[in-house]
Amino acid sequence: MKAFKLFLWSIITLFSFSACQQTVLPADLVKYVVNPDNGLRKQKSIGDVNVDLQYKPVGYMIANEFRKNNIDASQYKNRASELSGLQYYNLKLSINQPGVDVTSYNVFDEVAQQERLYYLSFGMQHDMHLIQGQDTLRPVLYHFERSYNLSKERTFVVAFEEQDFKHQEDKTFILDIPEFQTGPIKIKIRKDDLQKTPSIKLI
Repeated sequence: MKAFKLFLWSIITLFSFSACQQTVLPADLVKYVVNPDNGLRKQKSIGDVNVDLQYKPVGYMIANEFRKNNIDASQYKNRASELSGLQYYNLKLSINQPGVDVTSYNVFDEVAQQERLYYLSFGMQHDMHLIQGQDTLRPVLYHFERSYNLSKERTFVVAFEEQDFKHQEDKTFILDIPEFQTGPIKIKIRKDDLQKTPSIKLI
């Protein structure tokens, strides 16, 4: 019963919060979210390592899934209820060296290569967390997208629990990969930028 009440509260809060925001077409929301000027996408370089962190609001995710500007309100509500309770991110990592990516950076033999792939697929999630107010959150979803050398950027899909539906706290993403020797990489997403994010205009 407690879990159901928390779930119901999250849905009500999500929609009541969206109701007081500016609404834009789905395509315009996607453009807004991926524009670094709006604060939901942050890029940072430490030594040879480039980090691109994209916060993905639920509306943005639904707009990307439907890929049309006339999303029905009932369709949106159903999909939003499935996605509620978590906050989603794309993390992209690349290396400032010709012909090198995160799977081969500081890797010098086949054994180390396999260890690196295993680490990226399963281990790296233990070297990241999110600070939100007084809470330290660990990933509840983590997926390494294998590009099979088609891109220098490697993408990780990550999700954390979401307890701050009204965005009253900043979010600080922290990544510390020992093999990269960068020390902890910290990326902050400001609550003001989260609160200013438009919601989807529905039909």
